[in-house]
Amino acid sequence: MPTTWPPSPNGTCATGTASTTSCTSVGPYQDLDAARQAVATGLEADDAAELIYRDWLRLEAAAGNRSGLHTAISRIQQINRALDCSPEPETEQLINDLLSGPNTTGRNAL
Repeated sequence: MPTTWPPSPNGTCATGTASTTSCTSVGPYQDLDAARQAVATGLEADDAAELIYRDWLRLEAAAGNRSGLHTAISRIQQINRALDCSPEPETEQLINDLLSGPNTTGRNAL
């Protein structure tokens, strides 16, 4: 269930490339399909925006979609190789947390 700005302490917000902000509540009423569409739209606008990839990582972890999580990680790695750069420290930390943390298969990762 979407919330408004500012988010609740248990929610997350992502700022889009067009100065838009989207907030999502943590809990059983997440609209993961809408979130996936928002990520896809953001990556169409800027396929190198790690902020959006981090949202994608959190989204797939929240959905319990381990395969989707690995797909997002692979795509980040591809983009960074193409750009000849390393992932941002926040991205590396998030990947490590999601792959090793207890919420890698639950809806609590958002």
